[in-house]
Amino acid sequence: PKLKLLSKIKKLFINDEEHEKEIDKINLSPLNLKIISNTITILISGFGSESENIYSWRHFIDYESKFSNFYFYKWPSGDFGEMISIIPFSNKFILEFPQKFINYKLKAKLVGKILGLFLASNDEFKKLQINLVGFSLGCHVIKCCLKEMSKIKGVRNMINNVLFLAGATTIKDNQNWKKIMISVVGGRIINVYSSHDLVLSKLFKFCVDNTAIGTRELILKDENNLNNIIENYDVSDLKLGHLDYRKNFSKILKKINFY
Repeated sequence: PKLKLLSKIKKLFINDEEHEKEIDKINLSPLNLKIISNTITILISGFGSESENIYSWRHFIDYESKFSNFYFYKWPSGDFGEMISIIPFSNKFILEFPQKFINYKLKAKLVGKILGLFLASNDEFKKLQINLVGFSLGCHVIKCCLKEMSKIKGVRNMINNVLFLAGATTIKDNQNWKKIMISVVGGRIINVYSSHDLVLSKLFKFCVDNTAIGTRELILKDENNLNNIIENYDVSDLKLGHLDYRKNFSKILKKINFY
């Protein structure tokens, strides 16, 4: 599918020169268009992933490459090396880190809106089965993408499956989010979480004073208020910390049977 439309949509959000530099970092890149398939999977990394390459997703792609073509949605998420230079819970950390995280959370919201507008406006993508896979703050990008898409006509069930991995975001069990999910997602909505994820249970909660979906079951009841429309998978038995997910994608995907 042609990606030129993304550049046009990005321009709608530019306010000044500095903002333009940030927006320009947003990019949707094809990875392995090797198979004949009408299924594409868009991979979205999290906080501090700006300088990473697709190597971090290699285990996911290797495991699922028979079923889908892949795209990588890169965004201005900061540099992880810069983040860990601040000693956790030192005075400098307490003063600086929460605001840094909030700023990148706001950026995630913006890039999610841009992705939502791009997908909803792209006729070629509407012919495909689209899966969204997010890790960490990349899950917040997906959340904001789905919310934006829900405002646009003609996109009902446009997204096939959604996979939240160690989600650094929150989703409330209310009518609004139920409508958003049901209207935009036609397939599975999967939340993979772990009680061993101290980055989410400690740092995320410290920054936003809320509980991340990557540490708990996510509950969104169906239209009859009977069944949960979210499939929750507790991978605490794998004893995964936040940064261990990437090395264990094959174990996780085997457990959830994503495709």
